[in-house]
Amino acid sequence: MTTATQHRIAAAAHFKEEADSFPPLPTFLDRRDEKPRRIVDRKPRTVKRKSSPQLVTIHLEDQAPRIGSGRRQVEVVTIGHKWVTVRAWPGGPKCEPVRHKFKKSDWERIVD
Repeated sequence: MTTATQHRIAAAAHFKEEADSFPPLPTFLDRRDEKPRRIVDRKPRTVKRKSSPQLVTIHLEDQAPRIGSGRRQVEVVTIGHKWVTVRAWPGGPKCEPVRHKFKKSDWERIVD
């Protein structure tokens, strides 16, 4: 037997002694005899991704400061059950796009 194996065996014996020295678990915490709970798979929430970019013209006040205020044309990236993600190019098409998330309730108020 190598010395590394001997050290592992000695360490395992030491940890077993320490585990035996702990007080026993209270009965309400002891779950060794129970079957594990079955994890129920939930239906994943769907996020609608637009296959082609949908450009929308909206009027912003101070909802998205990085995009700016006033009349803006934005691209709708995703529409989820709670959030709507949009992308805009405030400096023109050669600039980097700016992404922003709106709550869906706010988005419906802005668009309508």
